[in-house]
Amino acid sequence: MLNNIDTDEIRLEMSAPNRAGILLPVNQENKNEDILMLVMPVMLNK
Repeated sequence: MLNNIDTDEIRLEMSAPNRAGILLPVNQENKNEDILMLVMPVMLNK
């Protein structure tokens, strides 16, 4: 996901470790493009 965002800085917002979060570019390079990416946590059994 980070390879597809054309910016040097991103913001990761999460409300809790086991809930979905979002990735947003800090500085929007292209004003005609609105980027919002959803990050889903995955719990793996050991």
